[in-house]
Amino acid sequence: MSVSPRRTRQRVWLWVGVGVVVVLGFVSAAVWMRLALKRSATGTPGNPNNPALSSAGYRNPRKLTAVLGPPAPNEPTLLRAWRAGTPLVGECNVTGVWTGWEGLEAVTGEETRWRVMVSPKAKKVGWYNPELLQVKQLDANALLGVLTPKAQHRYRRSMAETTLPLCHVQVDDLTLADALALYRGQTKPVVTAGETYYLRTLNGTAYTEPIWQVLESIPGLPVQTVATVNYFVSPTDMVTTTHYDGRSGLIVQVRGQKEVWLFAHRAGPYLDRQPEDHLLKRRTQVEKRLSSSDILRVPAGLRKRYLLKPGQWLFVPAGMYHYVRSLSDPAVTVIVRLKV
Repeated sequence: MSVSPRRTRQRVWLWVGVGVVVVLGFVSAAVWMRLALKRSATGTPGNPNNPALSSAGYRNPRKLTAVLGPPAPNEPTLLRAWRAGTPLVGECNVTGVWTGWEGLEAVTGEETRWRVMVSPKAKKVGWYNPELLQVKQLDANALLGVLTPKAQHRYRRSMAETTLPLCHVQVDDLTLADALALYRGQTKPVVTAGETYYLRTLNGTAYTEPIWQVLESIPGLPVQTVATVNYFVSPTDMVTTTHYDGRSGLIVQVRGQKEVWLFAHRAGPYLDRQPEDHLLKRRTQVEKRLSSSDILRVPAGLRKRYLLKPGQWLFVPAGMYHYVRSLSDPAVTVIVRLKV
């Protein structure tokens, strides 16, 4: 049975119509995705307090209000950035915070204890969990020996895809003299020859006059919102691998320079973040230094590089991924950890 020319034309036009609808659907989807990516790179139009480079999705406005109080007219820029979860750079007075190794005790306090983070090979410090504080070597079996049965179960589950050896080990509760002896290579290695060291005060630096001077010179910082202040000393090229912190803080550069990369909280999937039930969920699987491929995987609006010089500070909101590399020896930094 033959098909009439009229029926043939109807079928042709029907398929043409279907094709046009499909093409328009694809074009509409492409335009929508392009606009969505543009919004993610530039922030919500008309709302400068909600740019893409933020910790949105992590910050808790209710907790912020409990610590900072309700927003006020003409609020300092730092407080506005804190509420919005966006980074901020400023300047402060660091005169007298570093007067050389011999003046370190006067600045940090005589009773202050120190932690030395030991990097066996790669000049990097990275993940470390409070449950593992007793560990003094890199042997996985010895590591399991210091954990409770419940912690061992969690550890085995979390370590299934985590590469050993550990990024670094820690030696805690040292005097300044002992910490400096390690840093200067005047004692036997903790793990292996050629290891490098990152010094920091343990559980807070004493509030000496130079430290108060730093805090009081940061515009808009309510001193009552400060939880701890710690002193960090690292050699050239020492890296703190990519992670985020549960509380906001300020990186105050005192001597030398540091490179800091910040990534929005929602950039985590681009950085191979650990699963939420992982012991080390605040850290990513990006290794020693960020490669160009690591950076380019993150959309431009979700990342930014900062170069901190002496007297400059960088506000890092809670939940914002950051990577830090020392560019001087020693690079001296004061980290101000805030209450939320």
